Amino acid sequence: MSQDPTVMYLIVKTSLAMSMEKTAAQVGHAVGLLVEEHYERAKYIKACDTLQLKHNKDTERLEIFDQWMHSDYRKVVLAADDKEFEKIKSEIPESDRVVVIDNGLTELNPHTETVIGLWPMYKSQVPKVIKRLQLLK
Repeated sequence: MSQDPTVMYLIVKTSLAMSMEKTAAQVGHAVGLLVEEHYERAKYIKACDTLQLKHNKDTERLEIFDQWMHSDYRKVVLAADDKEFEKIKSEIPESDRVVVIDNGLTELNPHTETVIGLWPMYKSQVPKVIKRLQLLK
């Protein structure tokens, strides 16, 4: 096991009081969106390299994601109230996160933000805004 594992953090907005089933689906959506984004970024960099173009994408971030995918897919699900949820969105750049927005077909109103998924990172590099959160229970 790595001394400094790569971890994907998933932050659930607890004020919504979603059922366990709904929460699981929303967390799953966040993971899926992050994997899809990784695939798109990797495809873009490969195309740039093939065409010998410069790209501004951070290849180190893709390498960290690849490490995460080829290790144990470590995920930590955390709880955040509305204030903490908004603070995370303001402090973590959009390029390092996804926000799941519900369609409103079951428990929630349309366009409700439910989960923030963070691009995998080394556990030692977790921002303070994330370290303060508790595990979702």
